[in-house]
Amino acid sequence: GTVGAVRLMQAAAALEQQLRSDPRQADLDLFTRELELGLSAINRYLLSQERTVTGPAGDHTPLDYEKLRPLLQELTTYLHEQELVPEQLLRQLERLYAGTDSSLLKNLLRQLDRFDHAGALETVKQLIAAQSAPPTTA
Repeated sequence: GTVGAVRLMQAAAALEQQLRSDPRQADLDLFTRELELGLSAINRYLLSQERTVTGPAGDHTPLDYEKLRPLLQELTTYLHEQELVPEQLLRQLERLYAGTDSSLLKNLLRQLDRFDHAGALETVKQLIAAQSAPPTTA
């Protein structure tokens, strides 16, 4: 599934077109309803993802740094250029996060969701440092 932002984009495009052709004819009520429905759909999606990602407590596995490393390298390019991160890359990061208790990766996903490129770059550096640190023995 998708986040549901397409609905928001379509509603905004329709409103912009109406405003260009005749601002008095713009249907602000329709736009407001579409906006509310779109935001509601996005909220439902995010809640479902949060439940999927968190899963049952106590069922955590260590973060797979071998799989994470190439994703972080690819991600760094987008962050430096302040470009949108491809959906496929985001999903790969989310799948890696699922079942782990990595607060750094959780923070990175939150920063990407908020388009916080500078913060995400800092978190990527922390993740790279964490994977090069010697493993701790219990």
